[in-house]
Amino acid sequence: MTGLKPATHVMTIAAAKDGQTDATPVRVVFSVPQGAKALKANGLGWKKQRAARSYLGTSWQTRGKGRVLVAKKAVRGVRQLALVVGSTPRSGKVKVYLGTKLIGTVNLKGPRADSRVLTLKPFPKARSGKLRIVTLTKKPVRIEGIGIATTK
Repeated sequence: MTGLKPATHVMTIAAAKDGQTDATPVRVVFSVPQGAKALKANGLGWKKQRAARSYLGTSWQTRGKGRVLVAKKAVRGVRQLALVVGSTPRSGKVKVYLGTKLIGTVNLKGPRADSRVLTLKPFPKARSGKLRIVTLTKKPVRIEGIGIATTK
């Protein structure tokens, strides 16, 4: 499947034969992440880079502690968040906030990869607020996008 816009998608699939449809269809829910263009730097220290290796061709990069990226738009009805990142064995950590609440700490360290999706714990109920990503170290951080799941 190609050409899907960044959002949560629901697909229901049922077998059919000779005019009869299975009464127990399979329901699949998945999200297509937004690219780095959905984020903006809040303060100095981030550099926006275009690179074919990045998800959708763009990423935000920094090596500074306490640097902040925010979603351009507040998010609503969020069930789960994910970060699309570039990782290396020397990558740093970030904290992810929704509004003023800390959602999780994410370690970007890993094998060298152009794009990885790192998911945070799902929420028991939908949440809304301004999404903020804050670096914890002076190690390199590359954020390529955000995944926002809004449906169970």
